[in-house]
Amino acid sequence: MANLTEIQSEEIEALRSIYTEGELEVLEQPNAPPFIHLIFGDDYVLSLQYTAAYPDEVPPIKVRSRDGVLGVPKAFLEALQAHLVQEAPALKGEVMVFMLVSLATEWLDGNSLQQFADKSAPAGAGPAKGPTGGKGPSPPGNAQQDAAPKPRTTRPRKAVVDDFTKMSPLCVAADSVTREAPIMSEAFGSLWRGTLHDPQDEPVVVRTYYAKDRTLGQAALRDIAFLNRVRGLPLAVDLRRIVIKSDAPAEVRLLLEDHKKTLDDCTKLPIEEVRSIGFQLLCLSKCLAHLGIEYRDWHPDALYMDAEGVVKVADFGQARPPTPEAGPPQRYDLDFRPPEVVLGHPPVQGAPDVWAIACVLYFLVTGRDFFDVPSSAGLLTDIYAELGPITSQTWPGLGQCTGYETYKELLETLRKAAPRGSKKKDKDGPTPSARLNKILKVSSTPERKALVQLLQSMLVPYPGHRTSVTEALQHAFFSPLHMSFADAAEVNASPKLQVLLQCYNYRAPTPRTGPPWTCFEGKAEFFDALRQAVVAVLGALLGQRPALNPLIVLDGVDIALDFCQGVYTHYKKLPPAKNFTLIVFTCCFMAYKLHEDRYTDIADPDWSAEDYWEYEEQRVLATFQKKDKGAAKEAAPGGGEDEDEEDE
Repeated sequence: MANLTEIQSEEIEALRSIYTEGELEVLEQPNAPPFIHLIFGDDYVLSLQYTAAYPDEVPPIKVRSRDGVLGVPKAFLEALQAHLVQEAPALKGEVMVFMLVSLATEWLDGNSLQQFADKSAPAGAGPAKGPTGGKGPSPPGNAQQDAAPKPRTTRPRKAVVDDFTKMSPLCVAADSVTREAPIMSEAFGSLWRGTLHDPQDEPVVVRTYYAKDRTLGQAALRDIAFLNRVRGLPLAVDLRRIVIKSDAPAEVRLLLEDHKKTLDDCTKLPIEEVRSIGFQLLCLSKCLAHLGIEYRDWHPDALYMDAEGVVKVADFGQARPPTPEAGPPQRYDLDFRPPEVVLGHPPVQGAPDVWAIACVLYFLVTGRDFFDVPSSAGLLTDIYAELGPITSQTWPGLGQCTGYETYKELLETLRKAAPRGSKKKDKDGPTPSARLNKILKVSSTPERKALVQLLQSMLVPYPGHRTSVTEALQHAFFSPLHMSFADAAEVNASPKLQVLLQCYNYRAPTPRTGPPWTCFEGKAEFFDALRQAVVAVLGALLGQRPALNPLIVLDGVDIALDFCQGVYTHYKKLPPAKNFTLIVFTCCFMAYKLHEDRYTDIADPDWSAEDYWEYEEQRVLATFQKKDKGAAKEAAPGGGEDEDEEDE
């Protein structure tokens, strides 16, 4: 379409994918931008004409009743139009049409035709509506500016994500938290202390993510999703509230339970405290595994401790669900990065956690990082020198690791340079590295010897030979804690021991019984509206992206059902049926982001998003082809066992 900027073209395309031809009309002009007529609220038409500077300039806005609709007072339409004209300047820089429709719908919910039907309402009959107080049609020109302005709404005005999150009980207005003291600032955003005033004053730590492209970033989406999943876990910081700040600079603020210090502030601790922290970290790894979370940010700066000495995890920006593919090394802090991540070995559940936790414990005892290197190549070199060689004999399947070719020459050079017989063995096995021996230089007590043995078993380069989380929790180093657990009186007298025992025996919550759509029982009209919304969104998505992975839509429907269930559980009522299309679209958008997150993790850096979706399409088609092939074999006479063996 001529005479349109890129933003205007994209907005019209988005409008056409959501609204039908009967609801949306785009009138092209020979030498000017087009007019847009959009039906909303069934009876009203929003009309505007793009300007050259749109969206940085407010276009002319008019509201009228739809053709054939009678009985709509002129004052009612003028009041609605005046409201939109007043609010439109706040939307500069945004894609305006969607938000204008949202504002108009909001206004219609709070005003009725009856309030404007009698233009000469007597005093005391109720507050007058519209710019003329209900006494006649609005005067033209600047006379409308003399009318008492309608109070500004405080809802976020950024993207459809805002309208979705606004419905969540967790979301509060930006003025619900007071900023007090900065903690740190990074590329993703900032961290600062504040006070939450909803429902009462409470100290919080605020993690701020900068919102880019009018949407939630990957890290913010991960944080919100996983912080909700670990709610109630004693070793996780509680997510108190969420703030969506849409005015510049746009931000997503996560209001977290207050925590005073990190493990980075705790160095050269007594062995008793190291034992307690190590036990908590291993229990935390086990709990997160039960919840289906692969936590990849194990380092002292990201782990917090409260006044009672309970360790808490708060940052899930690098977490992900467990997958069979090796994740990118960049997701792990370099000094705590396991060698299997560098080499691209298939994941072994819990093994990366065990390695990183061992490095954290070494830091707590000595005040130094076990590894302090500038690159992954330097890390492999340091591992080779301190913990033994990495060869095909010590690492089964080394040649099949996805990153082996990158470091093949380095590993071969290290193998040739290593002196033979350099690792002596005693009756207890290989001698600890020089760095682990530093723990014994302070004192060679049985507790310190047990700690060194534990760390040695946790720092085995090959993940298949490394001790597991369960085995580490049963190590002799933690025997005093297990003895305390057996003493009921001691446990009852110590809140900290109660937390440790609770986490040690933790099991994931029992899945919800019954499908999420049970909240629609007895409300057939709501369920039918949701079904229609799903069909409409599915048609629009597949019309724009025929190769879209169908799992995205299914995941989006799951999120929408869970959302409706949560709203019904909390408020004992369902969202308005007219919002279901917006809810389903937003949930599918969130599912898309989560699938895109997987693309970020496993895709080659040279891939484009289109390359990834083609890859996804091939995987889906291969799955269906395999099922079709299996069904055909079952249907064939004789079954064809020999053919099955050939296929395998």
